[in-house]
Order: sequence, then structure tokens, then C-alpha cells
Amino acid sequence: MATMAAISLQALIRHQNQRSRNTAPAPATSCSRKTNRKLIELLCPGVHGLVFVDGHARSTFLPAVWKSLPEPEQFLSELRLKAGLARDHWSASVEVFSYQVLELP
Repeated sequence: MATMAAISLQALIRHQNQRSRNTAPAPATSCSRKTNRKLIELLCPGVHGLVFVDGHARSTFLPAVWKSLPEPEQFLSELRLKAGLARDHWSASVEVFSYQVLELP
């Protein structure tokens, strides 16, 4: 059995900023092309699962999908296609959530 805990892209960025600088979290940033590039930088292949949402379009990939899509750009591109969107789709209304899956005995 697996359990999931989702956090927002902004929370992931704040967590990474806090970890890397060991200081108070940075303020949340808006979802933009800059944030899309930042997301690619912050992803941990094999660790993060993602949920991609834009309006009624949504999709998710479990962390295990990294085995067949090891490059972050490719992972996000295929995730968008799964949602029925263009490979490079990004808009102000995009929401991205990261999660990890823990295997329980």
C-alpha cells in the first residue's frame, strides 16, 4: 500500500530555498514560465510524483514513471500531453503539486 502527501509548487520552492540557505522560507512565487524553469531545477527524479492542473485539464505521474522518463523536461512534457495539453503548455492558471510515495510494509 502507498500513501501520498501533496504540496504546492510554491511550498516546494519555499522548502528548497529554506533547505539550501537554512534560513526563513522565501515568499511564494506565482506560476509563470520562470517558475516552470525553477520547477525543472527543483525536481528530484525518482522521488517526486507530480500533479499538473490547468482548468479542467489534469494529469499525474507517480515517482516510478521517472524510470521510463528520466529527464525532467521530458517528464513534464509527457505529463502535459497526458492532460491533453501541448508539450510546452504553461499559463498563469497552471497548478503543479509534488508528492512522494512511501511503501508501507
